[in-house]
Amino acid sequence: MVENCIVKNNSLHLVGLILIVLWSISAQATTYYVKTGGNNSSAGTSWSTAKADLQNALNVSSVGDEIWIAAGTYKPTLDPSTGTASGSTRDYSFYLDKNIEIYGGFAGTETVLSQRNSTSNPVILSGDINAGGTATNDCYHVFITEGLSSATVLDGITITGGKADGSSMIIYSGQNYYQNSGGGMRNHGSSPTLTDVTICGNTAANYGGGIFNRLSSSPTLTNVTISGNAAIEGGGMFNYASSPTLTNVTISGNTAASNGGGIYNYSSSSPTITNTLFWGNKKGTSSTLAGADIYNNISTTTISYSLVQLASSSYTSGNNNLLTANTNMVYATDPPFVNASDPDGADNVWMTADDGLNIYNTTPAYGVGTATGAPTTDIIGATRASPPSMGAYEGVIITRLYVDTDASGANNGSSWANAYTTLQPALNVASAGDSIWIAEGTYKPTLRPHTGTAGATTAEMRDQSFYLDTDIEIYGGFMGTETAISQRNSTSNPVILSGDIDASGNNDCYHVFITKDLSSAAVLDGVTITGGKANGSSTITYSGQNYYRDGGGGMSNYASSPTLTDVTISGNMGEYGGGIENLSSSSPTLTNVTISGNTATSRGGGMFIHDPSSTTLINVTISGNTAGLSGGGIDNGSSSSTTLTNVTISGNTAEYGGGMINYSSSPTLTNVTISGNTTTLRGGGMYNSSSSPTLTNVTICGNTASANGGGMYNSSSSSPTITNSLFWGNIKGTSSTIAGADIDNSSSSTATISYSLVQLASTSYTSGNNNLLTYAPSGTATGMVYATNPSFVNASDPDGADNIWMTGDDGLVLSSTSAGIGAGTSSSAPSYDITNKVRPTTPSIGAYEGKICKLSNNLPTVPATYTSSFVSADGSYTCYCDDNQNLILALDLNSTGAVVPSSGVSLEIGATTTTSWSTAGGIITNTNGGAIINRKWDVVPTTQPTSDVTVIYPFTHTEYGDVATALGVLGTTITNANQLEMYKLTSAGTFADPHASGATGVALPHGASASTSNWVWSQHGNGTDHLATYKVASFSGGGGGGGASGSPLPVELIHFDAQPAANHTADLHWATASETNNSHFEIERSYDGRTFETVGNVTGNGTTSQLIDYNYTDETIAKSQNTAYYRLKQVDYDGAYEYSDVRVVRFDRRADRLEIAAYPNPFNQEVTIHVNANEQYTIQVTDINGVVVLSVDHTESRTHRLDVSEYTAGVYIIEVTSTQGTKHLKVIKQ
Repeated sequence: MVENCIVKNNSLHLVGLILIVLWSISAQATTYYVKTGGNNSSAGTSWSTAKADLQNALNVSSVGDEIWIAAGTYKPTLDPSTGTASGSTRDYSFYLDKNIEIYGGFAGTETVLSQRNSTSNPVILSGDINAGGTATNDCYHVFITEGLSSATVLDGITITGGKADGSSMIIYSGQNYYQNSGGGMRNHGSSPTLTDVTICGNTAANYGGGIFNRLSSSPTLTNVTISGNAAIEGGGMFNYASSPTLTNVTISGNTAASNGGGIYNYSSSSPTITNTLFWGNKKGTSSTLAGADIYNNISTTTISYSLVQLASSSYTSGNNNLLTANTNMVYATDPPFVNASDPDGADNVWMTADDGLNIYNTTPAYGVGTATGAPTTDIIGATRASPPSMGAYEGVIITRLYVDTDASGANNGSSWANAYTTLQPALNVASAGDSIWIAEGTYKPTLRPHTGTAGATTAEMRDQSFYLDTDIEIYGGFMGTETAISQRNSTSNPVILSGDIDASGNNDCYHVFITKDLSSAAVLDGVTITGGKANGSSTITYSGQNYYRDGGGGMSNYASSPTLTDVTISGNMGEYGGGIENLSSSSPTLTNVTISGNTATSRGGGMFIHDPSSTTLINVTISGNTAGLSGGGIDNGSSSSTTLTNVTISGNTAEYGGGMINYSSSPTLTNVTISGNTTTLRGGGMYNSSSSPTLTNVTICGNTASANGGGMYNSSSSSPTITNSLFWGNIKGTSSTIAGADIDNSSSSTATISYSLVQLASTSYTSGNNNLLTYAPSGTATGMVYATNPSFVNASDPDGADNIWMTGDDGLVLSSTSAGIGAGTSSSAPSYDITNKVRPTTPSIGAYEGKICKLSNNLPTVPATYTSSFVSADGSYTCYCDDNQNLILALDLNSTGAVVPSSGVSLEIGATTTTSWSTAGGIITNTNGGAIINRKWDVVPTTQPTSDVTVIYPFTHTEYGDVATALGVLGTTITNANQLEMYKLTSAGTFADPHASGATGVALPHGASASTSNWVWSQHGNGTDHLATYKVASFSGGGGGGGASGSPLPVELIHFDAQPAANHTADLHWATASETNNSHFEIERSYDGRTFETVGNVTGNGTTSQLIDYNYTDETIAKSQNTAYYRLKQVDYDGAYEYSDVRVVRFDRRADRLEIAAYPNPFNQEVTIHVNANEQYTIQVTDINGVVVLSVDHTESRTHRLDVSEYTAGVYIIEVTSTQGTKHLKVIKQ
């Protein structure tokens, strides 16, 4: 019996198992498909048999089924109470009472759920049944549900157009659904799961314009937007005895006539809200009244990690009590949205990237949510960060922030219109690598670094400063409309960062700007720092560092090495470092910076460098600063190693070291002027204590010390090394001609000096504190000039008529008769002087090369008319320059009978650099027109020549490029400057255009030798610009340009560059776009830029249309040469040849120039971009409107050939960026 029972029971179990399996097979979930244009008579079980009506699919589905909906707008077609299309269409709605999963976002071809994209394929469930007619005919409810569990899913859809303003009800699934509540969605005893859903533009006459949850309805909402809905109560949502869960929901712009613009909770409702954003919801007409966003009526709300409209004090009691159950809240802070006035964006489609309710990374809602329970993506499919943001949208990352004190928009920093009005909020939200653009205006610190809040009292407000510990780029100089950084002008649009917070100067901020742990990637460019007053005591703590209130009134850097460019630091004070202090291994780089009019009661009136720090100064002026004790201009201490290049230290005052004091420091000074500084004790220009500075081409003049060392005072075993330097007019007491006036050595100090000019006779430097000769190289002061006036151009006006240091009219420039000219040594001498003039092989003494007009002088570039004022000889040529030593023209007048006075040459540079014309005519002529350089010369001689005069006409590489571009527009491509033509006018009229009506003269093509019918090209001494040499029989005027003609070149050279390499070698690299009968390239080298020799050959590639790269390394450079010039001689099989432009390699400079070139330019179907960079870089191509059409990130490839056939015709800007800087190139698509 027992066994029979067992067998029987097993049989029953087996039968039961078979029945369960059969049931599970028969009950397997079905997926139904819906798309516009479908057929309701079809099965709906595939896209090819999809149904047209969502409700039809809802009706045939069973529990556990899925419905996939293709992009489109779907409207209710049936009355829930009857299941038919009868009665009032306003009673129609989508209705559901069984647990199924509904997904939108399909294109109509997908086979798996993961392929859908609700952003690209929006699905809209709309109650607007009369297709945009009057809203009075909209459905009362868009969607109603009954008895659903969380297994029901609604995902990837928008619910809109419901208008619950009826006075009756319908009955569905045994429940009454009143027509006056739940315009968008009405849930009764239902808890569906809503994900990636937008509920917008619905209304209700009573409750729940967007969604109404009634009687134990607890839906779960994730990544949901509830916006633009309205009702009497609960504009966005009304909960009646219901407890929904909201995670990452945005509830914005909803309105309740009574209470709960966002949410109204009634009758023991208890929603749980996390990572949610409430903003702009209204109670009546106001969003700032209690109850506008959340209203509790006999209910409680558990809320955390969310942002609400009002201050925390508005949520403490009664119907608005949130504080009893909240954590990590953000109160009364504008999110801000991308564009709250256009919530669905320009495309008018919700859940897409341009939605106005997206937030910026600058918002206080960004990245402050909790990851617990948060989704991994947002409503538009963007990946959530950790921690995530609040609201349905994760946020838009802004990498450029805008600041404009006059901006009146959203003030979220996203654009000029929506710019921040103060700087610190932008600094706070910026991430590493971001940039901040600042429009003209005065900006004052608003927050204290150690608290992040504003000061409540005057004393607390003095701790306010701008503060930064993240590597970002800050640029001033904008008008407030620019789209490219090249459009700014910091002179016309000054940006002032001021610590004068009370506008009286009495209670200024202790620091205007403080920084911590910045690298050179942090940039401050185009601003003025003023009004700091570091006269306090004690410290504040920022980013883990104590900042003393007595130092760095303008700027205080701790362990920071920012890059400052075009910055003025003026009118600040402190006990240490009135203008700027660099402490704790700070190594900032200052370029084109002015530090003036600052005061330190103790040390470093302009700058205090300590602990130790290594500051780099390039093209910096330090003037008019005062220190009570030491270092009126600069105070270097504690093993600091400051590097100064092209720096002026002038008119500063202190007890010790009026211009500079060095304590246990070894600064390096090159091309530096130390002038007019004063000390009440020692070291008028420089004071060294236990220091060993290196001075090369330094001018120390007109400084005063009441005691000793008017120029320089050395104490405590200091040992400066001085080369190519000039000491003159420095005063000890009241005299410049007594021992110790220029250099005084005390306390076992020595000065090693050579190739320099000093004030006194050699006999004055033989013993005691003035002993220079013993400590000169090899015991002999080599190359010295003693007691000889250096013949400055105007010592009484050291900065010249323009009152700007380091320009050609500076009074400390050496005159042409100065004994210092050519008296220096090339060993360790810089390649350029303080005005950026090329130094010759034998340089001059001092910071200035001398008022000499040479072929290597700088060229004028600003549109204006220039007239020569003096001349100098350069070989057989008489060079004509203006007062600023700009080279205008050079003439070989020898044996020609011609006389041209020093003021007889003029030059006109037009408002535009190129003049072009598209028809034949004039001197430079062709059917297609031509183009000229708008740099026209004119000579008015006293006596005309009796034989040919050789002319050297200089023009810039930029001007050549502009002509090449203009000719390209006319259909002619040139790749070298020697493809231009020169012209000589014979018709009357100064600066006449060669294409003007009646213009006569002669055009000169490039040839093998200079004549009256050919010109010869050579490189300017700066290695970039050009010199054209030809002959004229008489004087009038001329210039250069080119006609729109020419046959294809045998070799199309895209680029050619040369860089210094290891072991005193040079690497040459070039590329060709095409070649015809190309035999080979000869590499030619010169040490003077004029006489070339062949040093190598590289075989060509015959005839090819492929892009070919070439390389050559020159290993035969003389070790004694610091500069080498290279050109390519391209030789055809028939012996014909062409020269390239010349490239210059300087071995005393880093090979870190960033250069770009494009070929052809203009282009049609294809363009090749070549980049010369020593590291990774990015390329960005924008059209004329600033729209990015191409971006290439982090590449090291030198050459990029791009298919641009689909680009529209017009101008494009190529921008290449690396740590070496940014370069721009204009190109044209034909």
